[in-house]
Amino acid sequence: MGATIVVVARDEERGKAALGEVIEYSKNDNIDLLMCDFSSQASIVEFSEKFRRKHDRLDTLVNNAGLMSQKRVETASGIEL
Repeated sequence: MGATIVVVARDEERGKAALGEVIEYSKNDNIDLLMCDFSSQASIVEFSEKFRRKHDRLDTLVNNAGLMSQKRVETASGIEL
């Protein structure tokens, strides 16, 4: 297919493990790992700048993240998670 897969993780070790699984399953080694903590606006800005430098477009987005909390949780910027 020729697709580039970008795996985004906040934990490098777990990101590398996920990267290995995707390579093994897809047989595609054209995969990039980028780090981002989506609870941090600064990290999001840094991630988006890195993504734009490395890739000319985004064709498909698969969002797979979640958080479960019994009480209200906010980022350092005051954004509710």
